[in-house]
Amino acid sequence: MSLEFKDVVSHIAALYRQGILVPFIGSGMSRPTCTDWTQFIKKIAKEAGIAIPKALEENKRVEAYELYRIADIAVTALRALDYESRAVKYRNALKACDSKEKDEPKIPIQTKALAKLFWPLVLTTNYDDLYWSAATIDETNKEFPRKRPYPVVMGRSLEDCHQVLRSLDEDSYPILWTLQGFLGGQVEKPEEIIRDPDRRRLLINQLVVGHQQYQRAINADEHFRRAFSEVFRRRSLLFIGSGILEDYLVNLFSEIIYHHGSGPYPHFALVDQKERERFDSSFLQARLGIIPVFYNNHNEIPQYLDALANQVRYWPSTENSIDILSQGIVHFSEIGYTVAANTQTDEPIPFKVILNKSRLPLPENNNKECSVVSVGRENNSPKEGAQAESFLKKAKEANLFESSSDWIPLDKRPSYVFRYGKAPIFAIAARRRDLRGYHHDRRDLSIIPEAICAGLVQIDNAKFEIVHLGPIASGRSRPWHPIHPFAQTIRGIKLFLNNNVVKNIRLINIYVVDQSVWYPIISRKVPIAELLSSELSTNRIELKDTEGNTESFSITLKESPTLKELLELCKLERVRWKIDIRPKPTDEKDIGEPSDDLVITPTMTLVLTAKVN
Repeated sequence: MSLEFKDVVSHIAALYRQGILVPFIGSGMSRPTCTDWTQFIKKIAKEAGIAIPKALEENKRVEAYELYRIADIAVTALRALDYESRAVKYRNALKACDSKEKDEPKIPIQTKALAKLFWPLVLTTNYDDLYWSAATIDETNKEFPRKRPYPVVMGRSLEDCHQVLRSLDEDSYPILWTLQGFLGGQVEKPEEIIRDPDRRRLLINQLVVGHQQYQRAINADEHFRRAFSEVFRRRSLLFIGSGILEDYLVNLFSEIIYHHGSGPYPHFALVDQKERERFDSSFLQARLGIIPVFYNNHNEIPQYLDALANQVRYWPSTENSIDILSQGIVHFSEIGYTVAANTQTDEPIPFKVILNKSRLPLPENNNKECSVVSVGRENNSPKEGAQAESFLKKAKEANLFESSSDWIPLDKRPSYVFRYGKAPIFAIAARRRDLRGYHHDRRDLSIIPEAICAGLVQIDNAKFEIVHLGPIASGRSRPWHPIHPFAQTIRGIKLFLNNNVVKNIRLINIYVVDQSVWYPIISRKVPIAELLSSELSTNRIELKDTEGNTESFSITLKESPTLKELLELCKLERVRWKIDIRPKPTDEKDIGEPSDDLVITPTMTLVLTAKVN
């Protein structure tokens, strides 16, 4: 019995929401802007001055082995050229038509549809930059449109394979894993995508076109086979526009299953109905773990991808709208943890922390619930940002406070904690206390745990039992990725539980309003249980030398260190290294190098690139 997309979309959506689904895209996703493989071989042979069979010239069917033979001859002929000249030949062959240089290539509709969703990892056998170009704009969030982080192009090198595997377990920048090399230059200039000329050369030299290159990629690069094997087993691949029956792919999939057995997740392949006779559904499922899903024509693929996006859409379009869910769809709306409070006494109590994929709600006006917003601070008064202003407006409409109410500081000056009159509304200013003048309102990750703890102490003293906590220090002008203040907020809750006897609070609801935070949470890339239960901090460091070689290692410490402390521990002189923090802020703004006193949270990867003298 064959399956259609409507039969599997709910299952695929569930895998996406778990962070398990990974697209595997082939040449069909780049049509009609780029050629298919047969036409590419025909054109590359002409670029190399190689005679081609009459059947290929007349666009008749040519057997795969014949195409491999022609490609092998063409690749051999092009080896006489330097890599830049070869790249020009390959780019010319990749064009679907002999368009003028001034013509702007169009990103295919199916690629745009795929890019509507955020994908931490995409596998591709394509050489082009069409998906890369489509993936940088977030069109799903109409309220706060922004640029997404650029996907980082990875190839088959040992260092790249290591990075791909780390991304399965750590929150990372999105990765475009180019399994057969990368050209670029279709929409963006290659140097805009990959700034390092040596790295551009490396990825161009990894192009797989001829038979010998296929054999080298699959058989010689053992580290690549092992890396692909782990991705194949730990993720559910969604093949789109990909020739999954190519001999080298079938052999690779078969080898993985033979040596390691089938993985825990099914794979799916969108297949043209016209190809049904070539695809034995029972063979694909039993031997390769791939479920073929048939479509009638290529125009349905964007519709399918739009349907998937609708099923996993992150937020309602407005705060007051109702998220209409299709029947049978399951959403991860909350994740709960129970920890022990008052362990320093003879009567420990259960204490709940629940993560909610929702906006911060108004508290019930029952003297048991309260809500907490994030603010800045000036002259010991809150500086309200968009979150606080919007929340107070809704609270006023709900008559949660008197018109004469104002913010009241609750702890020592300069204060971390404020309350809006007698209303069940609190504010936390995670700002340093030792700064004056222009920098008085500077954000500081290291302050967040202390400020959260101070806020919870005041709320507990006010006899509230349920706390609704919005994102802290995560406004749109933040100088860091929002996953880092989230981790520090969890640290703050632990600090409160460790240092205080809890009298009233029994539940803290943390509200996540950013997909770049929620996605790594449900993908288990944030060690929440460890953050709630242990002071230990495991920090990853990547070193890149002047030759482009990368070394990666981890350091575990009693608590989160500052950048200066971590560098000293690793015996690294800052002046010799360009320093970067991953993941970067989600809007990709240039914030310069981090300061010595930046706290390095467990959600950060410290990337050190050797400076060239």
